[in-house]
Amino acid sequence: KWKGVLLAVVLLLAMITVPITAAPGMAVERADYLVGFHGPPSRALVERFGGQVYAEFTIVDVIAVRLPVQAVEALEKNPNVAYVEPDAEVFALEQTVPWGIDRVFGGASNRTATWGTTTGNGIGVAVLDTGIGPHEDLIVQGGVRYYTQGIIFPRLYEDNKYQDGHGHGTHVAGTVAALDNNLGVVGIAPAADLYAVKVLTDSGSGSTTAIIAGIEWVIKNAAAKNIRI
Repeated sequence: KWKGVLLAVVLLLAMITVPITAAPGMAVERADYLVGFHGPPSRALVERFGGQVYAEFTIVDVIAVRLPVQAVEALEKNPNVAYVEPDAEVFALEQTVPWGIDRVFGGASNRTATWGTTTGNGIGVAVLDTGIGPHEDLIVQGGVRYYTQGIIFPRLYEDNKYQDGHGHGTHVAGTVAALDNNLGVVGIAPAADLYAVKVLTDSGSGSTTAIIAGIEWVIKNAAAKNIRI
């Protein structure tokens, strides 16, 4: 009897740790997920479930992984795993200008000399969006682009191609820091230093993974660029 019990235990452990594989002739359905941990993330754990890690972070105990769909439920039951959620695609949406923005520096009935107290000089502002510019009414001090790509082997990419091919990020940046130069509009903080963190593509969408990477960039560069967090 004890041999039978031992064999059952061995088989159970094998079922828990071996990668998910498809039966001959069947494809494994995979999707992209963010796996959160109770403590330091474990690449080895998700790889045992057939996962392919494509991004790791330093500010959150999370890794981005392409995982067989049928392995999600089992991975969620692991005591070291806090959650498994889709690496959701996010979108830039058009918006109306709230009445409060028009009143920051005064509308017809409320004039406030805010520019007389500060123009944002010496303050860094990072705009996480579809990029910025180029635009004649904006000065971008620098930035970064993050995006995920790969059908079979996903990967998080980083480069300095942060120009905006969509328009949403440039619009937001203009609200923040369009120059006070009698051209176009003027921003709330026209003397602030703008940094473009492009985490959405020119189609206006992007991954949660890219956004997390963008937030990490801001945190790492906050002191050097005087970005207030």
